[in-house]
Amino acid sequence: MKRAEAMAARMPGTATLQIVADDETGELEGATILGQFGEVPDDFAGSLQAA
Repeated sequence: MKRAEAMAARMPGTATLQIVADDETGELEGATILGQFGEVPDDFAGSLQAA
């Protein structure tokens, strides 16, 4: 979280994510936004669910 917040000072926006994937298949099971800093698009959360 601290790294993403610091990066937001140099970039338009950053986010910290928690990714859960199956170790055997590599299949994505879920993604959770832990924090957003700076200018993150309004549809950012929706784009994670669509992926």
